[in-house]
Amino acid sequence: MPQPHSTPLLSIGILILTVSFLFFNGGSAVRKSDTIDGLLSNVGLAIINTVLSGSSGFAVIIILHKHKTHLWSIAKGGNGLLSGLVAMAASAGYVMPWASIIIGALAALSYYHASMVLVHWKIDDAVDATGVHAAAGLVSLVISPLFYTRVGVFYEGVCFNLFCLLLHQACVTVLQYCVVVLMHCVN
Repeated sequence: MPQPHSTPLLSIGILILTVSFLFFNGGSAVRKSDTIDGLLSNVGLAIINTVLSGSSGFAVIIILHKHKTHLWSIAKGGNGLLSGLVAMAASAGYVMPWASIIIGALAALSYYHASMVLVHWKIDDAVDATGVHAAAGLVSLVISPLFYTRVGVFYEGVCFNLFCLLLHQACVTVLQYCVVVLMHCVN
């Protein structure tokens, strides 16, 4: 597996993306509220969930990669952190902090396995963008509705929202496949 050319630059890039995700998820959690306390509590929850999800993704990947290869890798750890951040983007202000740890860990596991599949199939993905975004995003799409406060499956027992999200993801996946086949036929 290729290693990054500059670990300090890689670390700075991960830091910039992490801070950007904190602002993005915090800003996305702003809801209309009658009081400033209600507004700030949603933003605070989103930022806390973002940090916890990214941290759990980092920890899971560092431990898993060390166990499999007996090496520490800041590149893999950084991508685990980013996969946790990507997974939390959909639900940062709507889940409890304990759930964000689970979502980040599952997203990191899905990223790691997607990355290994791409390596096995000899598909070039130099920065593991497919594993970070596609695999972690899919995990987020499936897992987040389970943990939503007030309307999640674990809180309400209603599976309709989960079914709608899975149907939507299936349609998007089919559309993406059609575009890839069309682009391949054009070339």
